[in-house]
Amino acid sequence: MVCRALIKNGKYYVAPPNDGSNFKVLFSRLAATGAGRPVDGDGFPEGPWTPELLAEAISLIDAEGCGVDLRTVQFWFQDNDKGIRPESIRWLARIFGCGDPDATSEWQAHLSAAKSRLLAERRARRGADDDVSQTGAMRAVEDDDDAPTPGRAGLALRTEGLFSHESSLNLPVFVLAGSVTLGFIAYVMGVHSVTYMPRESLEKQVGFLWAPNWTILNMVLLPLYLIQVIDLLTFWKGTGRLRLLPPSERKGWAQQVDGFSQSYWTVLFISAALVFLVQWSGVYLRALLQGDAGSLMMDWTLIAVVRPDVISEREAIVLTALAFLYTAACVFLYLVGLVLFYTVVDDLYRISGASARKRFPDACSDAPAVSVAVFLRIFRGTVLGLLMILCIKLQAAYLQSDGANIVDWLFSDARSVLGLHEGRSGSLGQQALANFSSFLLLFTTAAVFLFCLLRILSVARGKPDGALQEHAPWSKMTGIVGLLVTSYFLIGGITGFSVVLAISTALALYSLFDPLFAKFQSPWRL
Repeated sequence: MVCRALIKNGKYYVAPPNDGSNFKVLFSRLAATGAGRPVDGDGFPEGPWTPELLAEAISLIDAEGCGVDLRTVQFWFQDNDKGIRPESIRWLARIFGCGDPDATSEWQAHLSAAKSRLLAERRARRGADDDVSQTGAMRAVEDDDDAPTPGRAGLALRTEGLFSHESSLNLPVFVLAGSVTLGFIAYVMGVHSVTYMPRESLEKQVGFLWAPNWTILNMVLLPLYLIQVIDLLTFWKGTGRLRLLPPSERKGWAQQVDGFSQSYWTVLFISAALVFLVQWSGVYLRALLQGDAGSLMMDWTLIAVVRPDVISEREAIVLTALAFLYTAACVFLYLVGLVLFYTVVDDLYRISGASARKRFPDACSDAPAVSVAVFLRIFRGTVLGLLMILCIKLQAAYLQSDGANIVDWLFSDARSVLGLHEGRSGSLGQQALANFSSFLLLFTTAAVFLFCLLRILSVARGKPDGALQEHAPWSKMTGIVGLLVTSYFLIGGITGFSVVLAISTALALYSLFDPLFAKFQSPWRL
């Protein structure tokens, strides 16, 4: 490459060559030459560009102070399939143009042409048989200089994108619409309100509309939980990380998410294989085909076994398949939310460490407020998650009891502890798979909450002003979570569990609106 070099604005300027080189070749030569770097007393550049120096230089000329992250710049230096976005080309043009308007314009046109040659060469290598959709997908990947390589841009980032794109509210709407659709199908098939007689003189209600795990959970609590996850990601990516990281390192969230890719595959396996395939085909489908539920608790999905006059076996098979497919999708979204809670707190803990503060000391003053804001969102999500788990356990305990319907069953238990009703409800001796699955969800939710709490407190201990320890009502928030967990184990186990459940639910609902218990003012409400 033959280059004409001179000094512009105290920097080493290299005129654009006309050798037809692609972006990777052109950029590597310019970086090695030190084009755009300050010159010494002899008129030579101070040295070649390194990823660290170039990222810092771009951040200094970015009016918003964001620039590009170091990992992105490192991609430009490597011989890989990464391309470069138009915004990044503009930054490089200003660097190589040494701040001169005419030179910058000339370099921007030259870099764009070099990028086009790079894309053309790669399309040619991939073969002329690629169809239009494949070419468009390849162009999108190559233009995204912050995305992982094609082999790694998989489940983790795509799933996280469901929660963080502009259309992320589609997720709660999808869950709500799915529940409403399922309820409509149940109504058409006549199992929205249906009873059966497990023994003489007992007519038990097991309809869809009477099941809190299919109505309150899916129509109210899960959409609110997903909104809370979305709110956490919006805050962390749009505000939190920007206040804790130096400008040259503010990107990199994609790599943080991608680091948990195995967790996403595990969640997918649990949802698809265990919740749908094993539970539906191995348990419910077999019971419907055999016409015998055995010791399984009876609900609207199995009512065809004892009430074939209401719904036929074939209809029940289709209905249960849709119900468990929907349930698997909901479980997947719920567990992914927990993974994202974990990911955000792990990211916060990492960038709030001593080394991060040493690189960007000004972030220390923002860390307490950011940490509290993150934890409040996780607390709300945890409370909503535990309320969902209580709905599952409550429905299972009712179906195992000899109560006529769930409302009378709860009021009878409350009257018993108040001395207004003699005796306690008995058991039908049936088996509830929901008890085991709800316990696993409870354990996972509580474990993630405790992890987040310990990490946040660890960050708090590193703050010299002790702001987090003095003001944040950690004990009260932990107490709410503990009370909900206690209520779970008491449901159906003791007389008067409904009173404890009512109290814990009321406090939990209040904490959703005021998780700080009126002790914090606006500076902490980020």
